[in-house]
Amino acid sequence: MLGLCLAALAGVGATAAPSGGPMDSLKDLLPSGVESAGWRAQGAPQVFSGRELYGYMDGGADVVLEYGFSRVIVQDYKDAAARTITVEVFELDTPADAYGLYTFKTGPAGEPRPIGAESRLADYYLNVWKGRYVVTVTGLDESPEVRAGLEAIGRAVASRITSSSAVPGIVSLLPAAGQLDGTVEYLRGRLGLSQSLPYFTSDVFAFAAGAKVDYAGSLTLILLEYPTAAAARQSLESVRQSFRESPKFSGTAESAGVFEAVDAKGRAILLKASGRYLVIVLAPSRGAAAELLARAEERLAREAAPSGR
Repeated sequence: MLGLCLAALAGVGATAAPSGGPMDSLKDLLPSGVESAGWRAQGAPQVFSGRELYGYMDGGADVVLEYGFSRVIVQDYKDAAARTITVEVFELDTPADAYGLYTFKTGPAGEPRPIGAESRLADYYLNVWKGRYVVTVTGLDESPEVRAGLEAIGRAVASRITSSSAVPGIVSLLPAAGQLDGTVEYLRGRLGLSQSLPYFTSDVFAFAAGAKVDYAGSLTLILLEYPTAAAARQSLESVRQSFRESPKFSGTAESAGVFEAVDAKGRAILLKASGRYLVIVLAPSRGAAAELLARAEERLAREAAPSGR
């Protein structure tokens, strides 16, 4: 998770985009001092586009780029007591990409807030998702004044975003009962997936999109989406070979289309192709993994049935 604000990783020597350039629409999202309860902009904002992100972030740029990163604008604010807050507005290619980056940056820590489409306030930072944008607002401490400022600025930015927000459909395919708050993630590639499956350095799954969630009892469910059912089956064939060849796993076996293995921590891993999806379950025991796999398959079956359309 990118729990800490990426502003803390800012590079030195980067320059803002020239006036009248592609920066302008992003700059329109930045609040004035009046809107943000007395927090006033300090200096000119900076914008970083595409691979310029590497010059801004000292680590972490790769996964942000994986989520369809377009550009980010960064602005510092101060209040009358010289307290500082930094705002980052990330623009992604699609609302789904923005939702994915938001879920990557947040986690169970903190509490949901009624700002934007979704938001979460934790310690001294606030993350907001709305439309194609992720807004990260960060202070230097957890004082009531700073936390109030985080929400005021986040709310002001969100109010200026007019694009619509829609949670990717695959997220709704995760069985709802028992989900742990703040653990849903929308996945767009290997780097995001590696947070939950830190086993392979190459892109062995090669999926189009995915979703992950944790459940009580140290259970994790991952759904990976493919263009066709044949592509999902082909991915399973490739992945199970990678599991068998890796010394990180033991107990590899296959029965009734379910491939299983045990990782170095003793966690049971079950994989099965179900329609266009590859279902992956991690659990403390095979029995618990099998129960969650059955729930996931039941949910996918309901979605595929004519009455579920």
